[in-house]
Amino acid sequence: MDDDAGCPGEENCEVWLSSAEPKFCPRCPKLAQPKESDESWEEKQLLDRVERLLCERDSGRAIYKLLTPEEWELMLIWDKTEESYARSRQTAHEMRIEAMFEMLVSLGTVR
Repeated sequence: MDDDAGCPGEENCEVWLSSAEPKFCPRCPKLAQPKESDESWEEKQLLDRVERLLCERDSGRAIYKLLTPEEWELMLIWDKTEESYARSRQTAHEMRIEAMFEMLVSLGTVR
């Protein structure tokens, strides 16, 4: 056994060996280790501030006079990104519903 808190290693792990590509072991202690972030401390602070401002805006507080131009731009980018994700989730949901409906219709016509 390796020193990784009970991990037998990829070549001896039954879960790893039996998983489909890409290989994955959900209980692997190696995955529980915190990963290094690509964000600098300044980037993290800025994103935390923007998240806080978004929460305050969404709760009804008038925050626009408190914003720097960079924060305003980041809030716009954040909103557009969330809107894009919501549209893609909605589209995927509509496709699943359409497929389910087509299956139901085809089952109804077979009888």
